[in-house]
Amino acid sequence: MMLAGATRVYTTDPVSFADPRPKAFLAFSPQGPGSEGFTDTSFDGVARTLLVGTGDGDITDGDTPDTRRMAYDLSPGLNKFLVYIADARTRHTTFEHKTDACVRGGTDLATCQQFLGWLDAAALHFLDGALRRDRAARDWMMSPALSNLSGGVAFIEQRNPPTPAP
Repeated sequence: MMLAGATRVYTTDPVSFADPRPKAFLAFSPQGPGSEGFTDTSFDGVARTLLVGTGDGDITDGDTPDTRRMAYDLSPGLNKFLVYIADARTRHTTFEHKTDACVRGGTDLATCQQFLGWLDAAALHFLDGALRRDRAARDWMMSPALSNLSGGVAFIEQRNPPTPAP
């Protein structure tokens, strides 16, 4: 998030490591305000294209899905997306593309892998739409495709400019 323009307080003053080169950012299970030096104004500088990912089971050290989604909620402007898995069987490590904690929690491997597949689909369509300017990928991100694919368990929220008519 810091490369995207988020600031963080290490001691007394906010610090930024914003890098102008990347055009789009993936932030799966990011810290939110109140976590590790991030504040309510930390995301004010995140103006570029962003996909945040979290879900019901994405809980660690007091960070909750509601806190994690704040990177999406508080970043200004358009071209912002949130992929959310509404299933408590997800784990923090699901958003690190790992199944181990999900399986240890009693969920079968196939279901844990399905969670990863939904995240993969969202990430690839996001990147193709943002970086390759692939219209079909962008349309997929703005459609109910992920919700339909997951039976309503996973979905994408978005803040986008209107798409011009062809």
